[in-house]
Amino acid sequence: TLLKETTLDLTKTGKISGKFSLGAVVMTLGFVSWYGANVAFNIVNKQALGVFPHAWTVSVVQLATVVMCSMLGWATGAIEAPWRSMGSGFLWRLLPAAICHALGNGLTSVAFASSSVSFTHIVKTTEPVWMALGSYLMTGAVLPLPQVLTLIPIMLGVALATAGELSFTWLGFLAALGSTVCFAGRGIFSKRLMSGAPDAKPMSPLNVYAMDSLMALGFTVPMALLLDGPTMLLETSRASLAANKSLIVHLLAVSGLSYYAYNAIAFKLLAKLDVVSHAVGNLGKRIFVIG
Repeated sequence: TLLKETTLDLTKTGKISGKFSLGAVVMTLGFVSWYGANVAFNIVNKQALGVFPHAWTVSVVQLATVVMCSMLGWATGAIEAPWRSMGSGFLWRLLPAAICHALGNGLTSVAFASSSVSFTHIVKTTEPVWMALGSYLMTGAVLPLPQVLTLIPIMLGVALATAGELSFTWLGFLAALGSTVCFAGRGIFSKRLMSGAPDAKPMSPLNVYAMDSLMALGFTVPMALLLDGPTMLLETSRASLAANKSLIVHLLAVSGLSYYAYNAIAFKLLAKLDVVSHAVGNLGKRIFVIG
């Protein structure tokens, strides 16, 4: 009997250890894929804004790409249709995440167009701070003191790096900071959507991403028409567009696809982590980009 019990214990321990190892490998691969896709996006996005400096229109292209990729997934069955997961009042619950997404993505493009990619991401490393503050204000969740103390070096590092940044502009700084706060809010609201509502089952991460992007697209199009429209009608802009049409189309297409890829991975990871841990993982991604 003792031998059987010992054997059972060892078997259970082995299964748990195997599951733990597999889960760790999957999580590691997820983070590596997320970082890689994001680095590719940042490179291509900066190139696109260099030849097509219309930040809000670039944001429209990226969000539209997310919607089209999601619709393709629904049509082929690769992604389960989201309709049964909505429930009553879904659009109202989606609204805050979509507004944060629209503003965050547009302001990120403004920051990239106004300053360097590295400087933008230096400012964006403050995201865990805003995520922790937002979680406290919305849910009352308080971080343990050791975690709070780890956020202080982040703030000091950003302050020192910003002070010595040669490409500093107030527009770039404020746009980067605004997008960081907005994306922190989007992460919190999106996490709540994944938990579902009393009259509906939880929505998958990819569907939260898709519906969030669809509504955000509706907010971003008027901004692009208002802010980019007059500039794009200028003779110099039209001449530049005509001269670089194929390059612009190529860069915008790759920017949109890489935007979908890295955010899809990020949402899958968000479903498995708490919002602050996800933001800290996001911090690691920015170190790769800055490097």
